[in-house]
Amino acid sequence: MVVIANNPANSESSSSHHLNNLVVANCRDRLIPSWALYPGYALSFASVKVPISAFLSPGLSALPLDRDVLLKAAEIAKSQYRALLSSPSCSSRDAQFGEICASLMAQSGNVYVISTAADIFA
Repeated sequence: MVVIANNPANSESSSSHHLNNLVVANCRDRLIPSWALYPGYALSFASVKVPISAFLSPGLSALPLDRDVLLKAAEIAKSQYRALLSSPSCSSRDAQFGEICASLMAQSGNVYVISTAADIFA
């Protein structure tokens, strides 16, 4: 919201631009049975996009940073997050990202990585 207040929108950007937020969802309940026995999380990453129009008045000026504006943005984010969780591809869309994270965690020596995403989800 501070970014929008400091960088006013125009009529074109107010309808086509979004604030993108990375969200993490635990998709552990979608593991195939043989992998469900292992402890830990089965994380999926996605982007929740809140249109900047949620923070603008009809005249394209930034709305005050108050409770109502925050709740409106939170409702948009919540509906997208729930859609992510109900999506059948929730756990499979990030196989490449999972490979990168697993590789980095294994290299750190602090975490033992059993497998990566592509072959362990139902």
